[in-house]
Amino acid sequence: MTRPDAPTDLELAAFAEDQLDPARRYEVAGWLAAHPSDAARTMADLHLTEGLRLALAGPPPPAPPAMVAAARRLERRLARRQALRRLWPAAAAVAMFALGWTGHALMAPPSLAPVIEAALEAEAALAARHAMVSQPETVQIDTVEIAARLGVTIPQLPQGWRIRDVQVVSGADRPGVAMALATPDMGDIMLYSVALDRDGPDLAPDTFRQDGRALAVFEKGQAAYVLVDGSAPMADLAGGAHQLLRRFN
Repeated sequence: MTRPDAPTDLELAAFAEDQLDPARRYEVAGWLAAHPSDAARTMADLHLTEGLRLALAGPPPPAPPAMVAAARRLERRLARRQALRRLWPAAAAVAMFALGWTGHALMAPPSLAPVIEAALEAEAALAARHAMVSQPETVQIDTVEIAARLGVTIPQLPQGWRIRDVQVVSGADRPGVAMALATPDMGDIMLYSVALDRDGPDLAPDTFRQDGRALAVFEKGQAAYVLVDGSAPMADLAGGAHQLLRRFN
């Protein structure tokens, strides 16, 4: 019988979050049973994460010293492990909360991590494209063709929103659509749209920060939509996501 491959840090984090498919979860559980040190490290991460979740759901700051220490430990651990930081992109915000920050600590759903990474890469690709004179921008978009070819429904844009550029870009699993937009309230933002390989309930808009960017993400039908901006307040970006959501036919 072939022995299963050792799980990566990303898979261990996904195991703790119950995000692995059943077959791989069975293999990882067997690996952890045979490797107590890895099992202990995974459970320690899970203990810290669950403690921080309880803290976010509990009374406002000031936080108890144990919570502060746990937040600092988690932040240092995530800084050493880049793969885990992608699953908990708001580690610094969580630590700030435990230290007495009274704002809204926001965390991206782990299941959307690949979509979010693809959106950030698409934004960087569009920025590079816009800096090159030899790469002319295009504002033409055929939403019917995109829906047929890519399985993505592009919503009608709110009044005053203008397309600056639109491109089909590669994603983690499939192509997506990146649209550079000029808006009257938020300035220049990007909308990334991609089909999902799962069919579930719609996801209401949620906002958070990652890699210095403000993001708003929601799911509609069998597609995910991400707004990305480096300057607009997250409250404005959330409002933009709700405007888009109301524009679906």
